[in-house]
Amino acid sequence: MVSLRLLQVWLMALLFLYTSGLTIESDILAPTIVNDIVEPNTPLCNSGIVASFSIGFLFGRLTTPVMMSDGTMMAAGQMMGMNMMNAVSNLMTGSTVPPVVPMTAAASAATSPTPAQIICNCPAGFSRIPSDSGNCYLVCGSNSDWLGAVFECRKRGAYLWEPNNDAEVTAVGKAILDSTGDKFWTGATDQGNENTVTFALGSGNPFTIAAESDGASSDCVSYEPTKFIYRTCPTSRKCVCERNYCN
Repeated sequence: MVSLRLLQVWLMALLFLYTSGLTIESDILAPTIVNDIVEPNTPLCNSGIVASFSIGFLFGRLTTPVMMSDGTMMAAGQMMGMNMMNAVSNLMTGSTVPPVVPMTAAASAATSPTPAQIICNCPAGFSRIPSDSGNCYLVCGSNSDWLGAVFECRKRGAYLWEPNNDAEVTAVGKAILDSTGDKFWTGATDQGNENTVTFALGSGNPFTIAAESDGASSDCVSYEPTKFIYRTCPTSRKCVCERNYCN
């Protein structure tokens, strides 16, 4: 294929030079005036330079890739060479071989693949709250201590709820928590670092919403509609799992 393409390009280059009236042996001549006497046949430049430039330019043009109507790529020179061979074959055999044509801009635009759109949905059992947010929530069906709640959410590819602000608490509570009569673990705790409350086994971010205390040994934050209370971590509660709907 490579040798055929190079042959086609070389033939087209020679054809170009021939039809332009140039030969490799000739010079391009121009008159020169010396002492008011016109001296013809003065070489303007060597034809080898012109030929080399012309062949180089033509080679670049003919080897430019062109998209065909069937979506494949072909060098412009190869396309021209194939059409020349098809024309000769048509004359000799009387057959009709359709020409090789490049794809039009409109056809190219119509056939170009469009990037796949990523459509994110909450996993089964999760609810997106609010509907235009990026987070999904799920209430576990059974009770467990705080650490058990952490593991339950991880099994679902999520983390124990990390309430970040009052607006989120209001939206989630109204949608799936407040009307159930249950109490729920959040991911907030100060175990291991008293009075520094973070989502230690989740994002690690601080918990900044006010919460009541149930005693010095109460290190895990429970949501008990409609407030947060520190409870002892072995206390039994339902879990609220949270995850980003595109993860």
